[in-house]
Amino acid sequence: MPRRSSGGLLSSRAASASPTALSIHRGLSAGNDLSANGNLSLVSESQHRGAVQIGTGIGFLMETWLEGYEWVSGLKMLSLDFIHPVYGELGVGIRWEETLRGLARDTLRGRHLEGRPLLLKSGQSDDLSEFYSIQVVALLDLLERALGRKSRLKLEHWVQYIACTENHNPWTVYEDLLTSWASIFRKTRKDEIGFSIDPALIAAELRLARDLDGPRELLSQQRKKFLTAWDFALFSELGLLDIPEGSEFFPFVDGILLAIGMAKFQDFWKWLVSFISSDDLEAVAVAVRKRAQDRDITYCDPARLPLGNGA
Repeated sequence: MPRRSSGGLLSSRAASASPTALSIHRGLSAGNDLSANGNLSLVSESQHRGAVQIGTGIGFLMETWLEGYEWVSGLKMLSLDFIHPVYGELGVGIRWEETLRGLARDTLRGRHLEGRPLLLKSGQSDDLSEFYSIQVVALLDLLERALGRKSRLKLEHWVQYIACTENHNPWTVYEDLLTSWASIFRKTRKDEIGFSIDPALIAAELRLARDLDGPRELLSQQRKKFLTAWDFALFSELGLLDIPEGSEFFPFVDGILLAIGMAKFQDFWKWLVSFISSDDLEAVAVAVRKRAQDRDITYCDPARLPLGNGA
């Protein structure tokens, strides 16, 4: 599989419980515009930081830049018509797929707050910090008022702990550790963690969780279809027109499969912790802690892993 990291959750903001169907409708009907040259126009709204930027410090700016980068990446994926056949397996958990797709597109264009549009440049632009602190916050506020707090929490979790592919996502070291453990067990029958129950059962469950043949085939079929104008613009940004004949590479596919794999791994983890003993869980924690230290990754205790229940 392709290889997999994320920041902290946005703090929840008080929101009105009134429905926002009109805002949603405007978002969806606006969600199909492209710039005149056929390329996707990504905009965010900016407020000039001035002294505020100095006061927040480098650490804060780096964190918000990273948050912006991860949200742009996640929302681009959710905005694609291409993902429709596998949307249910992505682990988002929000059944209003088309509504979410429209909101993702409007967020990428900076349409949730009016007044000071600023072109969102490359991924190296400071505008990513502005995008996160303005557009993403507005998106989550709208989502909570329209679809409820659980939908907001589910989207936050998905972007930061499922779609995220960097090592600061605490789930990555657990997935890596248990995948390596299962591989060694299958080859040598050696249980390096030392489970008190049959390790073959755990390895078999994990193998099922990591089986991506179904979604991979669905995405393969999608590649043969015409792309919508929105998708074509985004795919072209990632080199669609430069793919050599016969290449297996296709934009977004690896990221989509990684997200599906992580969603399935988190479902496996929920099964695992309900099945093994507390001593077994501690043995897993010890192994993960050591791996995190060896790789200079921040360790997260099993009890603190974000589960994304939308509670």
